[in-house]
Amino acid sequence: MSEDRTRHDVLARITGNPQLARAVPRLPPEVLHAVITHCGLQECGALLTLATTEQLSAVFDLDLWKTDCPGAEARFDAARFCEWLEVLVDADPTVAAARLANMDVALVVAGLSPHVTVFDPAVFSAAVEPSGADVVSNAGRERGIHADIGGYIVIARRADAWDAIVEALLALDEHQPDTFQRVMRACRMLSNSGREVDGLDDLLPDAEQARFDLSLSREQRRDRLGFLPPQQAHAFLDSARRIRLDVEPPQDHVMFAAYQRSLASASAVAGVIEVLRGAGVLGDTTRARLPAARDERSPVNAALNHYLQCCAESGDAAWMARDQELAFLANALVGGCSVQGRPCTPSEAMDAVAATCNLGLEYWPRHWRAASSHGLVTVFQVGWSVLHREVSMVAAERLADALDNVRSSDRDLQFELHALRRELHRQRKLGMPWRARGRLDVLAPLDLPAWAALTALLDECPVMLANVSAPGGRQPHTVNPSEFQFIASARDVGSVHSFLRSLTELLSG
Repeated sequence: MSEDRTRHDVLARITGNPQLARAVPRLPPEVLHAVITHCGLQECGALLTLATTEQLSAVFDLDLWKTDCPGAEARFDAARFCEWLEVLVDADPTVAAARLANMDVALVVAGLSPHVTVFDPAVFSAAVEPSGADVVSNAGRERGIHADIGGYIVIARRADAWDAIVEALLALDEHQPDTFQRVMRACRMLSNSGREVDGLDDLLPDAEQARFDLSLSREQRRDRLGFLPPQQAHAFLDSARRIRLDVEPPQDHVMFAAYQRSLASASAVAGVIEVLRGAGVLGDTTRARLPAARDERSPVNAALNHYLQCCAESGDAAWMARDQELAFLANALVGGCSVQGRPCTPSEAMDAVAATCNLGLEYWPRHWRAASSHGLVTVFQVGWSVLHREVSMVAAERLADALDNVRSSDRDLQFELHALRRELHRQRKLGMPWRARGRLDVLAPLDLPAWAALTALLDECPVMLANVSAPGGRQPHTVNPSEFQFIASARDVGSVHSFLRSLTELLSG
């Protein structure tokens, strides 16, 4: 069976089964978004007509915002909004109008305004010349595709999605007149807006202000759902680095407490999820969350696998709680951490969370209650503090010590080495050794692989390159900085320490 046919059959099984169809409005938005990503937006029209406005708004927050690179500020994608509009209108224009009426008007305007300009008909009325000359007709109507809708002239800025926009606006005018007027007035204001001629105001142009307000609204909604903005993510990770393992375990973190939400457990919802999982739309949760093993003799995250297996055997509630914690932790890394000097991608963040939790389980304090009685947030905090103390801080200390014994006949190079050493000591005292990372380039002429390895270790989320993880001290001649592994075990920490002990020899040549 072709992949397209399989996707169609999966969606038909859900929309064609009354019991499963009634459960769609109770699906988590992340599940709906996974279905759209897997099956394609164009295939999901019938499914989306079953979703609630609240679900669609949450899915829009996931699907309509794009970034140039992971971790960068998200930008609203008006073209993607019009793709959604086409799907909703094709499914049912009346339902599409109802969905638009219940959405944030700012979002609808942000989606439409890049595609159309809106004017009052008077703008295009004929004007009589005071001199008595022939009337002058405004040529605006001749500029391109346009339509008269509900007392407004709508002109296409671009041809794509024009038919869907017109049909949606006609349906809004007929079935949701109040929303239609609010949308059209806002689009008309943006069409007429411009800069102040005196240039003395500090206000954003209307279109930019609208986008800013829309972005702020999204951030507030995501805050209520538990997504961490960068400042909160940084704060959580910083506090996790500083927990002490020689005292009682920390209480539930306030940020995670705000994140926690009860999950629907109705059997029909579980049935829909099971259909999607069985068809490969949703992966098996346990397997999807964990990275693959490096080799059969040394599986990655064995401690975490055992921990999660125990949770799964404890019942759905325990597993759902752990799954929620994994999502929270991954969001924290995406929003507040770097790996190899750049933001984490979502997949890297999930792998990093798994590795850090496994590390936390291996270093679990013996005087604490068993790890199985604690959530993954606490487990992660243990592993994150170990990474900070045993990797980042140790790497800065050992490198500074090694630089004491490195001498160069190049006076400029020697001066830069001394500057690096001072910066390492300064940032280590502040508990942020990765801030010295920008000065590590001075090490590249001494030993290029060692420099690459140190840039990977001296980061907010330290990772190992091949010359650190190589067994038996066998150093490769070259390393690829894009090929790294997360530190997941006491054995990995031992490999890091072994590499750091060789720094004086490596840098002295």
